[in-house]
Amino acid sequence: MMATSNEALLAVKLAGRVVIATGGAKSMRGLTSDELCGKPLTSFILDPAAVNEQHGFVSACIGDADGGAEHVEMTVASLDGLGADFKAFALRGARRGAQAGEPVQENQPRGFQALIQAVSEYAIFTLDAKGNISTWNAGAERIKGYSPSEIIGRPFAILYPPEARDEKLPERALETARREGRFVAVAERLRKDGTRFWASVVLTAVRSRSGSLRGFTEVTRDVTARHEAQREREELRRRFVQITAHEIRNPMAGVKGMLGLLRGRIEAGQPAPPPETLLAMMDGEVDRVADLVDRVLESYRVRDPAISFEILPHDLRDTVRTSVEPFVQGAVDRRFSVILGKDPAPVRGDFRRLGMVFQHLVANAVKYSSAGTRVGVRLDRDGELLRVVVTDEGIGIPAEDLPRVFQGFFRASNLKGRDPGGMGLGLQLCRSIVERHLGRIWIESQEGRGTRVHVALPRLEA
Repeated sequence: MMATSNEALLAVKLAGRVVIATGGAKSMRGLTSDELCGKPLTSFILDPAAVNEQHGFVSACIGDADGGAEHVEMTVASLDGLGADFKAFALRGARRGAQAGEPVQENQPRGFQALIQAVSEYAIFTLDAKGNISTWNAGAERIKGYSPSEIIGRPFAILYPPEARDEKLPERALETARREGRFVAVAERLRKDGTRFWASVVLTAVRSRSGSLRGFTEVTRDVTARHEAQREREELRRRFVQITAHEIRNPMAGVKGMLGLLRGRIEAGQPAPPPETLLAMMDGEVDRVADLVDRVLESYRVRDPAISFEILPHDLRDTVRTSVEPFVQGAVDRRFSVILGKDPAPVRGDFRRLGMVFQHLVANAVKYSSAGTRVGVRLDRDGELLRVVVTDEGIGIPAEDLPRVFQGFFRASNLKGRDPGGMGLGLQLCRSIVERHLGRIWIESQEGRGTRVHVALPRLEA
């Protein structure tokens, strides 16, 4: 069965089907390595107990293409760090003529290293029983920065930050794996250059059939991006609660103040304000709260792919005109320039939601500019795209803030000491809507000299 090599390697995932086959595996069942991929492991490993083994050294019978069987020694590593139900089977054939149950040499197959080298997205390496690094794959070199010649033979504690070594965390990890079979953690690790990263770690003890500890395997994945995203989400939740409370408290304080005024005058026997005045003022404050809730809900709704948009063909000039007109009509201290062109601008899109984009961009242009300055809105054809550009001559955005302007709750650094109102969700909402329309939005700005926002959408061809 394993004539070309007495070693083979199989990586198994997805309900026991082979996803990687290397080395002597190409002779199993007379199939090539590529042909083996996708086959159930049980089609050639005849011992159910061996297939279900999680980690360690076991003996197994392998069926060959002629209906016979061969006795092999098999190293099994349950590599949880590679994803759900991912296991490695490194097989080493016994000498020809060996009988089932006959002792097989308990050396780790060299074929196991083929798996380690085959996976570059993960740092996969082995340790001896004392915790010294004995093998090192390409993924480990990429993630941690050490070449094999620099790291093999050194204690794996070198991969821990100094404070973790001071607390004996490497030794405690080995002890946990030795006692319980494995150690799992998400923690900071150290690269060769001294930088830190967040790692998902699975450290597994490897034992012989007699139960003696032979060493360890470790699978590490760099999850820094995921960890930072989680931290950002927590920060966003904190800011969401803080800003929402502030925004809701203001109109509620107005309503409470009006009620207090009414109560005070009644208790003092003074004439109360006309009911219609109080009702109008309260109604306005309640509308502010309702608008706040609507904006928050919409900012999350448009990012949910399960929420459908009402996509219909229409003229983008109508969308922009309807959105901008209220600002133009109400402008008493801004000079508006609106150029939409004479040619139709056909798009397929949600009229209402695209209108929200241009309403917000023009509102921002007014909010962050001074009386007497110019606000411009222009629609042009740009190849297969239609591009709307909204410009202002306002305070602009600092260069260091531009990469973050589309993040939720973000406030530019030059707004300190000012309260522009709102929750900082508008630009994030605009980007979500534009991207749902297969378009793109970007900003050019100079602090103190104004801002130019571009929205590009696919043009609907006749």
